Amino acid sequence: MGFNSAGKYNNVVQGLILLSAGVVLYYFIIPWQIPTSDAWVEMSSTFFPKIGVGLLMFLAVVLIINNMRLLKKRSGYAKIEESATETSATQRGKLWAGILVCFGYVLLMNLAGFLIVTFSILVVLMYLMGQRNLRIIVSIAVSFTALVYYVFSKILIIQLPEGLLSF
Repeated sequence: MGFNSAGKYNNVVQGLILLSAGVVLYYFIIPWQIPTSDAWVEMSSTFFPKIGVGLLMFLAVVLIINNMRLLKKRSGYAKIEESATETSATQRGKLWAGILVCFGYVLLMNLAGFLIVTFSILVVLMYLMGQRNLRIIVSIAVSFTALVYYVFSKILIIQLPEGLLSF
């Protein structure tokens, strides 16, 4: 979280915008846009959207509180130079590479399947972010891919794209 005198309330404003968007989504958009069934069901069709929006609102409050703590903590310190918060060309390059990898993830999902593409994207993203230990990269990629696959396919019973590995 960057801190400079010119934009010291940026995270507070962003948190308030996210919190407002969450309130609008939770109380207005979800009830009007997602139909509910008259039949009794354990979970309605609005359950997961409301969970996601609730998480958004919670994280917005955390963002506001953290920035307020930082402002209180930094109020006695000398002014921080703006150059310390500027992003370097390397960081911007990593950002754009990560965005391109995510687009590739979406494009390749149906062709190659969830398992192959998810494992691959995790390996590439971890390498881009600076992790060079191959054991860590592979173990995290395998375990996260297996965990997500198990949760979606076995617990939630949601079919994931199989691609090349149709079984």
